[in-house]
Amino acid sequence: MDPNIQLLADSLHKRLDDLDAKWEQRMAESDNRVLESELRVTERVDRLEASHHDRLGRLEVAVQVFDDWRPRVEATV
Repeated sequence: MDPNIQLLADSLHKRLDDLDAKWEQRMAESDNRVLESELRVTERVDRLEASHHDRLGRLEVAVQVFDDWRPRVEATV
């Protein structure tokens, strides 16, 4: 093969390898950002679920207290 063509092919091959490496790095960084975002969302959802569970529990207790109180009040009226 002509040395000039071989030099051109080698240069092109090196540039393509460099571009592949850049894209692999970018994809890895993007994957890491996605995983971090998913983790933050999961943690937030877990906190919201816990908060709603606590609030619902308190609401159920309040309903029970009201249900216990109501017949006594109606009996006195």
